[in-house]
Amino acid sequence: MTNQVLKFLESGERMGIPEDCPPGIYALMLRTWKEDPTQRPSFAQLQVDLAAFLAKSAVTAPRPDRQLSVSCLSRGSSDDLYESLQDEQQQQPPPPVRALTWKKPHSNFKG
Repeated sequence: MTNQVLKFLESGERMGIPEDCPPGIYALMLRTWKEDPTQRPSFAQLQVDLAAFLAKSAVTAPRPDRQLSVSCLSRGSSDDLYESLQDEQQQQPPPPVRALTWKKPHSNFKG
């Protein structure tokens, strides 16, 4: 099995994108799997890239409480839809947003 994996990787093959994996994260994964270590991102760069991805995701992520069903759209007018969204917005405050904090990497190595 180990030889098969090694041959797979040496031929330039990489694991396909996992189910439900955002394309941006998969692209980051592919960069970490470069054969030449000098082409791989540093841990500091990974931290920056992940923070940027998470910040972008927090802004663009769909909110489950804001999803509309087709039946909701087909049963009434746009005024009804607007009123139902207004009512929902007044009933449910937005979820709290938590800032990301990064700890300084720890190393046991002495140089």
